[in-house]
Amino acid sequence: MPYAVELYLDPAADAAVRRLWADLAADGVSAVMHEGPYRPHVSLAVMGTADLEALNAALASFAAGMSPLALGLSSIGVFPSAEGVVFLGVVVTEALLRVHTTVHALATRTAGELWDYYTPGRWVPHCTVAYRLRSERIPDVVRLCLQLPLPLIARVAAVGVVEFSATDGRELVTYPWGERAAEA
Repeated sequence: MPYAVELYLDPAADAAVRRLWADLAADGVSAVMHEGPYRPHVSLAVMGTADLEALNAALASFAAGMSPLALGLSSIGVFPSAEGVVFLGVVVTEALLRVHTTVHALATRTAGELWDYYTPGRWVPHCTVAYRLRSERIPDVVRLCLQLPLPLIARVAAVGVVEFSATDGRELVTYPWGERAAEA
């Protein structure tokens, strides 16, 4: 199964995205995210295989030393693909690009088969709202997303590794963001 390295949102932002997922499910538009084992996140790297021990050790050290990082979820987007994905777009900042580049380098050293969509220069930072949508349902998702007061400013709370398939996923590890920086 493939693996993803994900940034997780602070509790308030996490709750706002989960409310949106619940509204989509309640309206019968899409229940995939709401009913699945997912948590609101921004994926930094996705790989087909990984040396999990090496990846986890590198991520634990990296995450612990990080300074606070804000993420501005400020737009609604659609990936023009068969997967039917609607997302909240994350504002690209220098700090976010540094984090992405560093995590991608860690993944390159510890993993195989990195997915092109997540490589520096191709990556579109986003928080998935719904996927596996039929094209005629995309406007319904966008309509409900418009009820979310954007921009939603989130703080990164943690970084984690997830193992996933097309229909399922499970969190393998989570590391608090900035643990050493907070102690200093």
